[in-house]
Amino acid sequence: MIWALGKFHTNLEKCLLDQVLLMYAKYLKLFNQLLSFLYRTEITMTKKYKYLDELTDKTKDYKARVKVIEKSRPKQSPGKPARQPLVLRDEKGTTMRGIIFGSDIPLFEQAIVRDGEYEFGDAIIAPVAEQYRQKEKEFQMTFTRRMELIPVVGESSNPGPKYLQIQSIPRTGEASNDLIDVIGLVLYVGDIRPVNIAGREVPVRDIMIVDDRAKVNKTLLDDLRSMILTARDPSQPRVISTLAEIKAKKAANTWLEQKYWIKVAVVDPKVEDMHFYVGCSKCGRKGTAEKGTAYYCNHCKNAETLSVPRVTFKINVSDGTGTHEFTVFTSEVQTLTGFSADQMHEYFSSGDYTQLTQQLNKLATRDIYLQIGPTATIASNRMLSWVIRQISFE
Repeated sequence: MIWALGKFHTNLEKCLLDQVLLMYAKYLKLFNQLLSFLYRTEITMTKKYKYLDELTDKTKDYKARVKVIEKSRPKQSPGKPARQPLVLRDEKGTTMRGIIFGSDIPLFEQAIVRDGEYEFGDAIIAPVAEQYRQKEKEFQMTFTRRMELIPVVGESSNPGPKYLQIQSIPRTGEASNDLIDVIGLVLYVGDIRPVNIAGREVPVRDIMIVDDRAKVNKTLLDDLRSMILTARDPSQPRVISTLAEIKAKKAANTWLEQKYWIKVAVVDPKVEDMHFYVGCSKCGRKGTAEKGTAYYCNHCKNAETLSVPRVTFKINVSDGTGTHEFTVFTSEVQTLTGFSADQMHEYFSSGDYTQLTQQLNKLATRDIYLQIGPTATIASNRMLSWVIRQISFE
């Protein structure tokens, strides 16, 4: 009997202890929720949320609540820290660019997600650089590890496809096996054409689409329409742009596929600005094999390439509204000078540049038409520079 009573008391104590621990856990949870509520209430009452159009580089000690509507892939420019662009939107519908730099990018990989809503304060606000600005007095927000960032939880996410903006689509080398959903308008579908990639012919088709970002930029849409018409009707009259107009263009509203004609003169062309070498007959990169020798190219991975004469030429051109420097390569140099690469290499080997100099002097007296377009850096990191696509003397 005494043993049974002792066992009963022991079980009773254990049950009471379990109940106390359970109640403690519940009260602790409620206490944490209360603290969170009080913290949010303190934010709301003592620091009123500011809308994005109220934020400038002068704004200090603020709180904001936004939704991340775009989170692009990280981008890397030579000699500069990596950056990851964001686009933020507040409840008024105002948008602002955001950006994460360098070592902070992996910290925010899971902390900030597309379509997530956040409360935050005291992020760094700075003016957007002029060449990337789409409107006057445009600002962007820099996210750092030192800022306050609180996800807004408890709101159900919208099931179904998650449509990406076109500029947020990852590069082929960075993409996973998951499919990507995009809503856009197809402007142009080209014919299938062969392209040489690493020594292999691959069939490709050019397709151009725009998404809803293009609706806000009439100039961009006008340029796109012009570009599509030109692609479909090459017989359209040539429209001449000035170098001043070219220099005024911004990376934000320029596309890789755009092309412009300029009418210019080459300013003081000299043999000293030419560089002669032997290189790959496929990719044009400099090689170490003797001229005429078959060899394996380490750059394009082609085992059946030949070492052939190559030349590059730095030229300055002017049209009266401005000047610009271009680097032209073997085929363009042959068009400008009228000499083959073999002939120019013979002049180089002999040291007798008389005929080449005479031809360059004639070139300086002629008007030439250059079709130019953005380099590939416009697609990779939104840096705008120009390259010659076509040369004509009439």
